[in-house]
Amino acid sequence: MSDLGASVKLWFNAYRSGDFVGRMLWSDHWYCRSNLGPDRGMYPEPATIIRDAAPLDAKRAEMCVGLGGHNDYWNRTAPDIAEKLDKLIQM
Repeated sequence: MSDLGASVKLWFNAYRSGDFVGRMLWSDHWYCRSNLGPDRGMYPEPATIIRDAAPLDAKRAEMCVGLGGHNDYWNRTAPDIAEKLDKLIQM
């Protein structure tokens, strides 16, 4: 049996601020899409990606894709998901 940790390049978690099932895993109560403030930060401006700082070589990151619940991650209301999947596939 192989060690999954050795073969995973990056574990990426994306969630919506009101999702009662999928939530942040490593960041501390981050519910905003970006750190640009409440009047800015909407798509197509880039979402803030939170990276785990400990240990320094951590292979995990996450982002909030904005308002919403546990629906619509795969439709036009969450273009960040499609863009991030494209980038992850190209890794």
